[in-house]
Amino acid sequence: MNTLSIQEREHILRLLGDGMSIRSIAALTGVSKNTVAKLLIDAGYACAKYHDANVRGVRTGRADVTDIWSFAHAKHETGAAAKTGHYSANDAWLRVISESGSNLIVSYRIGAHDAESAGSLMSDFETRLADPVNLKDVLVNFVEGPNLSLETPTRDVTQSADDFKRRVQNHASAVAFHIVCHNFVGNGEAGSPTPAMTAGISDRPLEFIEIATLVAQSIGTRSKQISYKKSL
Repeated sequence: MNTLSIQEREHILRLLGDGMSIRSIAALTGVSKNTVAKLLIDAGYACAKYHDANVRGVRTGRADVTDIWSFAHAKHETGAAAKTGHYSANDAWLRVISESGSNLIVSYRIGAHDAESAGSLMSDFETRLADPVNLKDVLVNFVEGPNLSLETPTRDVTQSADDFKRRVQNHASAVAFHIVCHNFVGNGEAGSPTPAMTAGISDRPLEFIEIATLVAQSIGTRSKQISYKKSL
């Protein structure tokens, strides 16, 4: 059994963060597509915990809410979900609340396009603000299209091979990873502040080696460790 080194994980995560497809990364690095997908799932688990712990104390008077549509396994409107019997087959809306001044993604949810999902998102957003506020005092804009480069990369993990294909958990992992990249890693330009830095919740960009280290640490806390294999 092969285990990716911390440097190999960093390299693959950097490529994923740059928007490269799973298939292209597998061809470039010599690891299997499943290996890249499994690493992205692990990274999503670690990044979700990182976001939850570090996106706190946000100061804002204005926020943007964005809806991005995707689906898991099958589109709801085709009726294929009922035919497949897949437990996670359905539309999977990504709802994002970002702070307008910094473009920091404060809260996000993946789920149905309904009031329950919207209420959960707004409740989470309120807990992440610096001071308890009445949401009526925060100007919330509902924008039609995504103001972020999330749509394509977050679907990428759902295109991986075998039993990882189009599971909603994998989609959620990709979302969590790319949101941390957006908030804390930034666009990679030297001297350019990340949204987290602009929002005042971080004093420097997060490095991919740090995300790789978070992945290594989080694997040990999970009930099932995911093994990796080299491409044949």
